[in-house]
Parts: sequence; structure tokens; C-alpha cells
Amino acid sequence: MKIKRSKAEAQEARRCEGCRFWRRLESSNRHSINACHFLLDTGKVRGMSVQDCTRKEMVIPA
Repeated sequence: MKIKRSKAEAQEARRCEGCRFWRRLESSNRHSINACHFLLDTGKVRGMSVQDCTRKEMVIPA
């Protein structure tokens, strides 16, 4: 099953790629969608739209 995304969702995905907060909603399902986990990880709201986000933290490969 392939999930179709709107143009806005596709742009969001490209903008957030590489951010440590951008990951799958359900890790056990390979078809699940990605979402911003900033609130879950930090306990604070992001406080801005995706287009204005300054909270991006890049994942550093091990």
C-alpha cells in the first residue's frame, strides 16, 4: 500500500529530512508516515509552522 501525499506534505517531508525529530509515527510498520516528534522529545511545543521552523537538529551519523 502506497500512501499518497499532497504537494504541501511532500514539501514538508523534504524540508524536514535529516532532522532528528522527523521520524516514523509507528516504527514497526514500514508503510507508516513520518511526523515531527519535537513535542514528544522535548515536552515543548514547536511554536511555529513547518515553513518557519528553526528547531531542526540534524542527525549525525555514527
